[in-house]
Amino acid sequence: MIGFKSFMLQVILIFNVLIIFLFWIACLVIITPAYNHFIQYGTGGLLPSLTQFAIDARFFFLIIPILWSIISFWIFKKIRWKEKKEQVELLLLFSMITMTSGLLLLIFFGISGILPYLMVGAAS
Repeated sequence: MIGFKSFMLQVILIFNVLIIFLFWIACLVIITPAYNHFIQYGTGGLLPSLTQFAIDARFFFLIIPILWSIISFWIFKKIRWKEKKEQVELLLLFSMITMTSGLLLLIFFGISGILPYLMVGAAS
């Protein structure tokens, strides 16, 4: 039974990594219209600082899912021999952190993607 329990822990942690990876892809999708409209096909004028940062760092943010997989592996090593109740609590905490981090990324990229369309202050 320990093998199955260990397998389920791995599946849950892998699922968390997939969730954060999907959030990263959603962030790319959100910022792409602003990039296409204002940089690739536009005049390349001044963009709000937040938008410019999000556009410049959008592929660098791939490091978040990569780090998430490393952290997941570390968590798996730490909790696989703990009691079932502790495992459930720690997995729930990690899942909540995953969802919260993903939503914060989504909000950041969402705000960054919409600021130029709202004509909110540009960087000097």
